[in-house]
Amino acid sequence: MAKKRPKPSKPRTRKKATVAGTKKRRGRTTNSVHHAYELDPDFQDALDELSTDVETIQNKLDDNDLNKAPTEGILKRIAALIAETNNGTSKPTDHDNKIEKILYAIAGMDDQYYIDKKRPVTQAYPAPTGGAHEGRVLRLFTTINSICRDVFSLLEPGTILTVQPKPTGDNTKDIVAMAVDTETVVDNILNHVVNNHSLVATSK
Repeated sequence: MAKKRPKPSKPRTRKKATVAGTKKRRGRTTNSVHHAYELDPDFQDALDELSTDVETIQNKLDDNDLNKAPTEGILKRIAALIAETNNGTSKPTDHDNKIEKILYAIAGMDDQYYIDKKRPVTQAYPAPTGGAHEGRVLRLFTTINSICRDVFSLLEPGTILTVQPKPTGDNTKDIVAMAVDTETVVDNILNHVVNNHSLVATSK
């Protein structure tokens, strides 16, 4: 019988509004390259918490664990994503391309996890093409989210996560929702690592 995944035990640290109807935002350079999703405080918090979660997972893994390398690579790419969404390359096209390349790199490292002689079903390739930047970012985040869900399913077969967010037609809201959900999934992976001391599947 499938088990329903409980809510993560880690205390949530979403920032509270300091003034009614407002939320505190990270400082950014005053250029026009940033998109609405980058400015959303929930998106910012999700990236910060992803970085913390992945760093903790990295520190928990043995140096000889095959999954140590992709974890380290993902952590560096999240740091690069935070830097790019904070400051931003001055040329809009370069800024957009950097974000998309970083997300594709994260997806490409995510799909390299090797657990119980299996890899995630979802793969990063090919990179999305066509359409607007926000649409491609949403597809990349959706791929990352799906791979993370595959990883968790390999770790805890039969444990059910909440349903992946469905697109609403508003790319900004959908990107933010997918980023927040991805952090929640990674938090569940972190809880598994903390409880089992490795990225090893639980008994089936």
